[in-house]
Amino acid sequence: LPIYLFYRGPNQNAQTKSEGIASVDLAMSKDLFKEKMTLSFNVNDLLNSRKRRSFTLTDNFESDSVFQWRVRTWTFGVLYRFNQKKSDRGRNNNRGGGYDDEDRKS
Repeated sequence: LPIYLFYRGPNQNAQTKSEGIASVDLAMSKDLFKEKMTLSFNVNDLLNSRKRRSFTLTDNFESDSVFQWRVRTWTFGVLYRFNQKKSDRGRNNNRGGGYDDEDRKS
């Protein structure tokens, strides 16, 4: 169950003060039917908190802004392996660049 946490602390420069940003992403998967099927589920920005809020103040200008990345997204995936288990993938796909005697023609 991977959980990804992101945090960027507040910062300030001569004109702008920005609040901190925090977010949580979550992913999980489950193999079924002797590794022939994998179900996966992902959530980006679980708490819907990936927002940047800034305050800018000068002698002639004042701004209070909020920027929000994409809203929370949920993804569900189903992968089915025909005639192959999850553990067989590397064996069949890792053939290298050479050839054997059966590939040679006289």
